[in-house]
Amino acid sequence: MGISVSSAWSIDNKAIQLFIISFCALFIEMALIRIIPGYIRIVSYFSNLILIASFFGLGIGYMLANNRINMFKWFYLALFPIPALVLFFNKTAVRPTSGIEVFWLAYNKMLNDISLLPVIFLVFGIVAVFFIPLGQKMGQLFSELSPLSCYSVNIAGSIAGVVIFSLFSYLNWGPISWVISGLAPLIVLYKRYYKRYAIPSIVFVAMIIMLYAGQKPDETWSPYYKINVDTMVPELSYMLTVNDDNHQWPMHLSSSEPASKSPMQSPFYSYYNFLYQNNRYESILILGAGTGNDIDAALLNGTAQIDAVEIDPTIISIGKKIHPDKPYSDPRVTIINDDARTFINNTKKKYDLVIIGLIDSHTLHSNLPGIRLDNYIYTLESFRQLSKLLNPDRGVLSVNFCQTSKWMTERMRNMLTLAFHQQPLYIIQSTAPITIDTFLSGPGVYSGEEIKPAELKSLTAQNLPTDDWPYLYMLKRGIPMHYLIIISGILLLSCVSVYGALQNKKHFDIFFFSLGAGFMILETKAIVVLSRSFGSTWTINTVVVVTVLFFVLLGVLVISKIRRNLVGLSYGALFATIVTGWLISYYYPDILLTSPSKYYYVCISLVPTFFASIIFTHYFQRCNDRALALGSNLFGGVVGGFSEYISMYSGLNNLWWVALTFYLVSYLCKSRNKLSSINIKE
Repeated sequence: MGISVSSAWSIDNKAIQLFIISFCALFIEMALIRIIPGYIRIVSYFSNLILIASFFGLGIGYMLANNRINMFKWFYLALFPIPALVLFFNKTAVRPTSGIEVFWLAYNKMLNDISLLPVIFLVFGIVAVFFIPLGQKMGQLFSELSPLSCYSVNIAGSIAGVVIFSLFSYLNWGPISWVISGLAPLIVLYKRYYKRYAIPSIVFVAMIIMLYAGQKPDETWSPYYKINVDTMVPELSYMLTVNDDNHQWPMHLSSSEPASKSPMQSPFYSYYNFLYQNNRYESILILGAGTGNDIDAALLNGTAQIDAVEIDPTIISIGKKIHPDKPYSDPRVTIINDDARTFINNTKKKYDLVIIGLIDSHTLHSNLPGIRLDNYIYTLESFRQLSKLLNPDRGVLSVNFCQTSKWMTERMRNMLTLAFHQQPLYIIQSTAPITIDTFLSGPGVYSGEEIKPAELKSLTAQNLPTDDWPYLYMLKRGIPMHYLIIISGILLLSCVSVYGALQNKKHFDIFFFSLGAGFMILETKAIVVLSRSFGSTWTINTVVVVTVLFFVLLGVLVISKIRRNLVGLSYGALFATIVTGWLISYYYPDILLTSPSKYYYVCISLVPTFFASIIFTHYFQRCNDRALALGSNLFGGVVGGFSEYISMYSGLNNLWWVALTFYLVSYLCKSRNKLSSINIKE
């Protein structure tokens, strides 16, 4: 007998339920990575912990799949702490505890002051608890469906979640739309509990109201930030904030007497115009154009052609609307919505002046620990590339940077000295309310004698940011103490939680754990490589995640179609591609700067996820406890996420070896049939 179309698409269909929960889990995870940092600003620098917390919660849920307590029935009660956090931290400052890493935090009118660590642990716990009921329900559905079918549906739902959330980001839709789209589908799964949808619907509406109460009337969400435009400062026409932190002030630079308008505007007027006091530039490149002040100054001083690069499309749109001089509307300006480093890599043009504006990013690059959106602009390799964009007889590079410590000034000076083989001119632009360092380098700048080779060699031994170690805001190599405390605390919590969840199990499964840890690092490496090749934009991050999930789905397809045992071949190919990836990155560090070689390296970085998927799928379809396998795998993802912090000491390239280590552990587990509590039919 056949299956009717109506029953196949019924909500009672287990595959449909799994698709819905998989979609919602990924969608909500991405939404929380945006919402929580938008209101708790310090979390912007720790947003990878939200991803790890979601893995933690889902992993615990999977392990509780056979528990007699149905946690999914109470899922919506776990929603309230999140909007409560939003409301509370609207008026609460969170202070960092370490001076080894710089955070941009300029608080205004905050009622309370809380230290960093309790807040991070609180956020982690609330997010983890939120995902436990979802993990339990998914674990139950995995046990009721065939292995390959449920895994394929899970991956398909995850891909749908990534794509739909990315569409919402493109449309600049904010938290209310995210919450509705991410949680409303789950209501239909509640029909067995209480009076169908009454209780979850009431909770759902209450959460929307709480989130709405936390929003400001002029709030906009770009693909990177929560943005507000207000006139809270009387002396300025507008003030643009990102994640509630002062970021940009569109200024009326064409005014006849702007310096006399306010003490606050006067130093900035001098800052934007000093480059043109004794020079005229025909062509200018502006990196980090923002709302348009640098463009405005260049236009007012007679520049003939300007390329303005800005990564955030929403900030460009706001600049077009609110800047009093409308610099983006001038025909001499070419607007480039792209990552600055990508533009530097790809352009063949030469410029009289290149300006790196006050970028000082307030968010992470992606889910990479400690790497922010602007870090790859301020590396030694980046400055060397910029030196090639300057006209050889008169070109000038102007690097403008907000600094809070002397070591940041020395670091920037040393990088420019190495890149240009001469000391840059150093100018302190303003000391109130912030200190702005301006460095001038290039053939159009004379700052003294050329640096001797011996002096250059001594600089290379210092902790200078490179493409492999792009940690601009860290004083030195190493994992700062606040990260070590956070990692230790969460790992301890993980051990206690796993022990509690596995009381009726044999023991934790090291094999699937190792696969999860290794895969997490492979995905991180793929993000690093593609971001350096094509830009640190939100679209590239989306493409990486979808591509990795596609390779996982492709691995499932291969296992379903080919009956031969491909594990040995896949392990060999996996080890070979990982080692090849490290060898290329070590011996040819500039491979991502040229075409078509960078495309080959991108493929090498992505292909290991395919072989890893074949290995996981082969054993997953043969195991007798799929919920425990998935739970162990997700906890591997937690440890893999924390293992990425090793790059703060060793550099990003050495993450290849960390991934290889985890996969070697998994290989030894199965080859010796040890350290696995799950029976697998070979």
